[in-house]
Amino acid sequence: MKRQYLKRTPKDMRMKIVREYLTGNLSSKELQEKYDLISSHIVNVWVNRYCNTEKSLSLPLKSESTYPMAIIKKTNPTEENEALKKHIKELENRLHYSELQNLALNTMIDIAEEQGIQIRKKSGAKQ
Repeated sequence: MKRQYLKRTPKDMRMKIVREYLTGNLSSKELQEKYDLISSHIVNVWVNRYCNTEKSLSLPLKSESTYPMAIIKKTNPTEENEALKKHIKELENRLHYSELQNLALNTMIDIAEEQGIQIRKKSGAKQ
């Protein structure tokens, strides 16, 4: 059956898919199959739209795939290592995203101050 191209995905679902894509665990093609999207390209469109227009797009605080330590300790060491490696990769991706966001904000402030708009507080200034 051919998919309809007028299919609308709710904004909260789009945001969830974008966050999941930004964690780096799944590719856009895998997300297309998981959520039955029209094309994998739409994920990239949403990433560009929400990362550029939203004030901040925070990553989820806890991934659906992370397990509490009590459950991990009951598994064998190989599974525990894999889970920890996956968690480390997720944390590295979050750190990278936060560093990029910080760089973007500082660049915007620098450009604004070059244009004569004082944003940063000067030391010793009274309010």
